[in-house]
Amino acid sequence: MYIPHVHLRQTFRVILFECLALIIVFIMLANRSKQPKNSFAHVTGKITNITNNWGILVFPDTAGTRYIKLNDHPLPFDIHVDKTSTNIYQLKIGDTITVWYDPLNLNENATIDRNLEYIDKGKKQIYKPGDAGIEMAEFMVCLLLAVIFLAGYLYKRGKIPF
Repeated sequence: MYIPHVHLRQTFRVILFECLALIIVFIMLANRSKQPKNSFAHVTGKITNITNNWGILVFPDTAGTRYIKLNDHPLPFDIHVDKTSTNIYQLKIGDTITVWYDPLNLNENATIDRNLEYIDKGKKQIYKPGDAGIEMAEFMVCLLLAVIFLAGYLYKRGKIPF
């Protein structure tokens, strides 16, 4: 059986360009994660349903996932609960909350709104996103910088062409 091979030119320029493009993408993702609360859309409403599964979306590990449905929003919100956001368990059906979300990332065929950013109950903040996205972006930028330095070293040693 013949398997076609794709020949990629492993040159210093290609590695540098690809790494710099990915660094820009990860910096943009990290900055997006640092946006203030008032830069998102929000809806205030009463909780009509709060559960750890939603319809056909039943996953084996539902301990860290909650779905909240508000009366003033067409889709339920998907919440990932971690150690820093255990206040989510204080919410009950009938509570009035304000949910801050990003409407720009919502797919038109979506059945669940996965773009939840913050939840407030009165003046108290119940949920805020963790720093995992920022930490991952910072790690990837450092890793890509190390790849650039390694490529520079290989270029200087004559192992890869310019």
